[in-house]
Parts: sequence; structure tokens; C-alpha cells
Amino acid sequence: MKFAAINGSPHGSAGSTQVVLEAFLEGCREEGAQVVTVQLAELQVGLCRACHSCWTSSPGKCVIEDDLPQVLESLEGADFVVLASPLHFLQVSGNLKVFIDRLTSTGGNPHNRPAEAKGPPPRMAVVMSAGFPRPEQFRATSVWMEDLAALLGRELWMEAYAGGARRLPLPEAQPWLGILRDAGRRAARGSSLPAEARHALKAGF
Repeated sequence: MKFAAINGSPHGSAGSTQVVLEAFLEGCREEGAQVVTVQLAELQVGLCRACHSCWTSSPGKCVIEDDLPQVLESLEGADFVVLASPLHFLQVSGNLKVFIDRLTSTGGNPHNRPAEAKGPPPRMAVVMSAGFPRPEQFRATSVWMEDLAALLGRELWMEAYAGGARRLPLPEAQPWLGILRDAGRRAARGSSLPAEARHALKAGF
């Protein structure tokens, strides 16, 4: 099983978002999953121009020449996509939002889409960190992520929100990170996530 993780933190692999993301991915690797991680901070992915050329004159291909094809290549064949980001003004980071906007080129004109494929939808998860330890600060992002998953035709399998993450590693965070690591194992096995674990990961440590 292939997992593709997109980290939108401006701190890349050196940030607290990566610490939280890595706990989940460690669990995936323990079960033999293939894991690919993209650090958007290391790439050039420009703003969507809303020209819709990717729907008309060049279907499926964005006219902006930057590193987007490299990111999309990492997503090819992925059974599970993980979006990771710090919380910026109650939303995902600018890096991640810009990338998500550029996914317009992959969906095509919604009025011309083929019939949906049969079978269960592919899965996705969101992993986020924030400096302040308040679970309610992720509320707006959680609602948006549910709608985004539906728009992308994916099942939102897990949401993990780590408030107070700028102080990691914290001893009191280890049990929560352990739940997140176990969630990675379950995801790699294709299992479901128990309700207790789902609630604990959304609530944070």
C-alpha cells in the first residue's frame, strides 16, 4: 500500500508538524507500507490563476511552469493521501492551500466528469499542529476538510489535531502520539479506526 504525505509547513521537515506527521507514518512503515513525503516548503508551487486552461485548452495540465508536476507524481498510485499543516489563522498554511487550489487541474470540468468508479473511495487523513493547546481552534478546518474529502472523492479516514505542539517533544504527548502511530499501522493494514481513537486524535493531547 502506498501512502503519500504532503507537508505544508513552512518549516518543512524541521517543524513540529513533521514530528506529528512522522508518528503516523512510522506506524505505516512498520506494516510494510510504501511512504512518500513531500515538503512543499522545498518546492516552488505558485498561485492558481483561475484561468481554467486546465479544463479547456490543455485538459488536465496546468499552464504554470513550476514544481506542481513533481508533487502530483508523488500522488500517483497512492492508496492513502495525508495532508499535514500547521494551523494558521484557523486554517491550513498558505503553502498547503495553494497546492490544494492547484488540484483544479486534476479534476477537470465538473460538468464533464465520467461516472464515479465503483468500490470504496480512496482514503485521506489530515494531520495538523498548533502552538496553542485549544482543541476548538481546529473546528473550522475540520468542517472544511470533510467537504474537501467529499469534493476529492475520498474518505476522510482520520483527523489528528495537535494543539500545543510547539513544545514537542512533551512527555504528556507520548500516549497521544502512540495512538497516532497505531492509527498508521491500522491504515496500512486497511483496517478501520476505532471510535475511541478517532475521538482522541481529534481532541489532541
